[in-house]
Amino acid sequence: MEAVATSDLSEEQAVEQLISDVGNILDQYDLLVDEVIPEAIINHYFGGVDEAAKLLKGDGIKTKKMSRLIHQEAVGKIIDDTLLDFKAAIRTAKKSANTTIRNALDDVQGDFAKGLLTGDARKVIQKRVAKSFEKEGLTAFITKDNRKLPLDFYAMTVTRTKMRDASVQGHVQRYIENGQDLVQIIENSDSCAVCAAHRGVVVSLTGDTEGYKSVDEVQLPPYHPN
Repeated sequence: MEAVATSDLSEEQAVEQLISDVGNILDQYDLLVDEVIPEAIINHYFGGVDEAAKLLKGDGIKTKKMSRLIHQEAVGKIIDDTLLDFKAAIRTAKKSANTTIRNALDDVQGDFAKGLLTGDARKVIQKRVAKSFEKEGLTAFITKDNRKLPLDFYAMTVTRTKMRDASVQGHVQRYIENGQDLVQIIENSDSCAVCAAHRGVVVSLTGDTEGYKSVDEVQLPPYHPN
């Protein structure tokens, strides 16, 4: 990080300034997310709506006029959920930055105290902090098995998943408002084991058709980000 290379991290004021600078960068990223993500989700959602309408027409079903309220509520929920995920990730990344910087400083100071390091403390600290960021990145999410997911990877994962979900929900809402309750899950022949397990399954979107499981019992795609 450029900010690390120009900071005298042997001084507490410089450390606090670096942490603040990282926080400001993440705040700018947060603003960018607020600007870009909603439009992207809307595009994917209504792309799904349009695709569903084409499929219905291809089956000879005359489609009804779209319910503006239903679609606004559906796409609004996806946008809200996605932005909440990103904001939580950014909060975690800020804490991660603070922890990474402080831990690196403690390690260096401990090594100097033990006589394990000599030379210019300022340069040694800069290198150690930069190396810590290079190795660990900014952690955005910690999994149940304690794996730390970097912000860039987590953001990519959330974006892929939510865009796919938006498209699927666009299909779902368009089918429901046209009275089509049963849908079949289609997966590619080269799908992974997780996706393949759902191939050909027929699901009731509303749960009103007897003899078929509902979407509360059978998950619709996506099953994973990639």
